[in-house]
Amino acid sequence: MNVSVASHPSFHVLGRSRKLAAEDFGVFSAVVREELARLLASAGHEVSEFRTVYFGAPGRSLEVAVTVVVDALLSDAKAIVDADPEHAPELTEFPAKRVWRAEWSGPREEIGDAWQRFGEAVLAAGGSLGQLAWEDEAQGPAAETRSVTMFWAEA
Repeated sequence: MNVSVASHPSFHVLGRSRKLAAEDFGVFSAVVREELARLLASAGHEVSEFRTVYFGAPGRSLEVAVTVVVDALLSDAKAIVDADPEHAPELTEFPAKRVWRAEWSGPREEIGDAWQRFGEAVLAAGGSLGQLAWEDEAQGPAAETRSVTMFWAEA
């Protein structure tokens, strides 16, 4: 897997986070993705890509956030949160930073192996992984079986 270092601009996401075991991620992700798609559709927006953010080093459990980047529709995202602040997803801003990046496409069930190869490629290039990583996964008709994913990790 080819990796490179790039500057990533700041970004806003709308989503939910939770610390959970790896085997619980699939259910959590599906529920949050459905909720975000429904909420944004009610504001007239179609979700075409999800951003999953990982905090800290991988282990038996991991803090993860399933989100949608909302920079282009920030006022609508704020309105969703303001309409029901107690139950709405969180709106979070991440600052600009230098990141490692790589693109991968393959069967959905192999994304874990792709993350492993990404980490190995970063280390082989003389880098190290920070405490924050995320993936951008295209959402479309083939999303159930095939993933087109951009990996990012704090450099």
